Amino acid sequence: MGERLRDVDDFPVGARVITPTGRIGVVVAHKGMESKEDAHERCVVRYNGGGGEDRDTVELLPHLLKPASEGPQRELF
Repeated sequence: MGERLRDVDDFPVGARVITPTGRIGVVVAHKGMESKEDAHERCVVRYNGGGGEDRDTVELLPHLLKPASEGPQRELF
């Protein structure tokens, strides 16, 4: 039987995550349904750029994210 899809509850605010492109980020918020046609909740992720130059945010469906502990660990200092 397959693994269950993750939801926003699996990624609390402050959780370190790996995005589909392999970048490391931190969940800074959760967004709810935007309309009747879009019933999906999303995680708002702020990228952790080296040296703080890349602080963009992106909204991603939680099933696309992985906890940072599942991927390669990088030194953030």
